[in-house]
Amino acid sequence: MKSIILLACSIVFFSSNAVAVMNNSAGNSTTGPNVECTMPDGTMKYIPILICKHSNGTIKY
Repeated sequence: MKSIILLACSIVFFSSNAVAVMNNSAGNSTTGPNVECTMPDGTMKYIPILICKHSNGTIKY
């Protein structure tokens, strides 16, 4: 019985971690969603919104 509970808990734990990794790779991170950012030198980058703001970039929606 203990092994079945342990197996069920480990499946739930590892599947929740896999979902979290997949959601993070979809364009969102702890620094916000990825946006098209025009840098001060004129180049365009697809970076998180917080990085764009700290680099004095302009966000293109």
